[in-house]
Amino acid sequence: MLVVGAVAVAVALLSVVILNPAGSTGGNATATGGSAEGSSGAEQAAASIAPSSSWLLEEVFGIDLWNSTSLFENYSDIPANCTLSPPPNQLPSSITIPSFRGNISTGEAAYWVLEYVQPSTNTSLAVIVEDGVAKPMFTISGPSCIETPPGFTGLPPDLVNSEVAAQAVDQAGGTQYLASHRIGTSLEMGLFALPPIPEFDQVPTWQFTYSPCGFIGLNSTGPTSGEAFLASVNASSGAVLSAKPQEIDCQQNLSAPPPSIFSALSLQNPELVVGTGTGGTIPSQGCTSGDYCYELIVGNATSMVEPQDFSLSVDNSTGEPSTIPTGFAILSPAGQVIVYSLGDAEMSWADGVGNATTPLEWGSMIWIDMGTTNPAGQDYFLQVQGQGPYADSAAGYSLP
Repeated sequence: MLVVGAVAVAVALLSVVILNPAGSTGGNATATGGSAEGSSGAEQAAASIAPSSSWLLEEVFGIDLWNSTSLFENYSDIPANCTLSPPPNQLPSSITIPSFRGNISTGEAAYWVLEYVQPSTNTSLAVIVEDGVAKPMFTISGPSCIETPPGFTGLPPDLVNSEVAAQAVDQAGGTQYLASHRIGTSLEMGLFALPPIPEFDQVPTWQFTYSPCGFIGLNSTGPTSGEAFLASVNASSGAVLSAKPQEIDCQQNLSAPPPSIFSALSLQNPELVVGTGTGGTIPSQGCTSGDYCYELIVGNATSMVEPQDFSLSVDNSTGEPSTIPTGFAILSPAGQVIVYSLGDAEMSWADGVGNATTPLEWGSMIWIDMGTTNPAGQDYFLQVQGQGPYADSAAGYSLP
C-alpha cells in the first residue's frame, strides 16, 4: 500500500479512508466549528493516545472547511495485504468535519488528523483531534503494507509549529491571496516527516493549500475550478521553499454546482445610512433610529428566493466574525419589515409582515444595523451564505 519515503502515510490513508469517500453531503452551511488550535495543541492532545516511545509521529494534517461536511467512509480500497483495526464493520460509517469561521491565516484548525508509525510492528495509527479532544480512528498494519526506511525516527520535537509556518506562508503571498478570496476558501496544512516533493530534499516540510473547492481533495459540490494558493515551508528552519497561486480543477465528472445565491439576489452595492425618526426599532423600521445601517437592494429575485434560503454575517478587517452588528432585517419594496434577526449574526429569522418563506421581490431591501458608532472605512465585509437549494454557494460584499 505505502512505503514511508515513497508515499506519505497520512495522505495515503486519508485518501483511502477519508478523502475518497463513497459519497459526501454538505452539512449545515452556517454551523460554526468548535474551538480551533494549532498543531502544537493537537500534538499534545494526541500524545495521550500513543504515549509509548515506540510510536513515531510521522505526519500532522489540519483542515479548516468553509462548510461543515459529512463524509461517508469508504474502506473498500484497503489492499488485501493490509489489516485494518477495528474492522470496517465496527468503524463509523461517516464522520462530520465542522466548518471554521475564524481567521484561517493563523495556522489553527478545527480538525486535525495525526499519523503515527510503529516500525517494530509495521503498524500505522491515525488519531483525530477535534475541540482539543483526541480519539483513535484506526490502525493499519502488515509487513509489506507499512514500511519505514532504516534509521527512521519520526518528526523531530523542535520543528516550527503550524502557527509559525502560517506566518511565513502569509508573508510569501498568502495574505494577498486571502484578501481577494474572502468567500468560500478552505485550508489544508500538512506537516510531513518525509516530504512528497523530491526536489526539497529529505527534510520535514509544511504543505499549505488555500483552496476554493467545496472540500479539499474531494469531489464535492462547489466551484468547478478556481485559483488556489500552494506553499511549502521547511519545518526545521521556517523558510518558505515555494509559494504560488495555481489554477485547479475542483470537480471531475460531477453534477452541476448548486444555484448561486449571488445571482438569485443580485444585491446592489451597500449604502450607509442613518436611521431616522424617534423610537424606531429593527422590527418596526429595519434600522433603529440614530443607528448606522447598511442598505442593500435586491436587484433580481426572479428565482423566488426566500429569507430562509440564505444567512447573513459580518466579518471585520481581519476576516474574523464581527460582534458589531445589532441586527439584520429584510424589507419589502414599500419599506415594511418582512423578517428580522437580532444580534451579531443572523441565526434565524423572526416574523414581521411576512416570514422566512416569503418570496422576495425586486426592490426588496436588506438592512444591517451596525449600532451607534460610524462604521465607515473599517473594512467590514458582509457574508451571504446560501442554504436550501443554494447550499454551498456564497457571496460577499465590502461594506464602505
